[in-house]
Amino acid sequence: MAITVILSAAQAILTILMAYLGVHVTLHPPNESAKETRNYKIGFIVCGVLTVALVITQGIRTNRAQQDSDSQIAGLRSDAQAAKTEAEGAKTEVQKESARRQQAEADLAAVATGEAQKLLAIRTKLGALIAEGNEVKDACLKMPQSDQRPCSPKEKEWVARVREYLKSSMESPYLARFDASLAAYVYFVGVTNDNNASASDLIGRVSLLQEFIKETH
Repeated sequence: MAITVILSAAQAILTILMAYLGVHVTLHPPNESAKETRNYKIGFIVCGVLTVALVITQGIRTNRAQQDSDSQIAGLRSDAQAAKTEAEGAKTEVQKESARRQQAEADLAAVATGEAQKLLAIRTKLGALIAEGNEVKDACLKMPQSDQRPCSPKEKEWVARVREYLKSSMESPYLARFDASLAAYVYFVGVTNDNNASASDLIGRVSLLQEFIKETH
């Protein structure tokens, strides 16, 4: 900035000086002396050359300044474009992350819903098996002592159905607990010993299935 001011001032001074020389020569023409004429010519030439040099210098500086300005503008545009691209990339990533989060939430909801439906199906099936077990137990207790037919075959059929369901639809510890269940012997008057044993076993196993239902809530 300071150099530009100095060059402009110098150019103005040279212009004023040349104007002064021109006016002076016009008002006070030099004598026929060759020396004075030569001095005026040298002065005009020097001032002219210096003025042209200053104009060229200012032009070069102006061109460089313009190039620097263009470069800075291009750099700013490039930075702005890079910032815009980065912002768009960040926006895209945010959208992708939001989509992934929504998908994850949907997957979790689907898993939770599927798990809830599975547990409901298990409770429903266990309830049906409990009802069947109670029917077999009631049939055992209704058989009088005079009827020597044991109800153990029906009990075994029911136990087999329960075991098959526990094995295929629930975790292995449930089947192990069912197989290891030991029911307290309950004596029912007017019922054979074998049917008393079958009814007692059914009572214990049905009670265990009821516990399984509570555990699946």
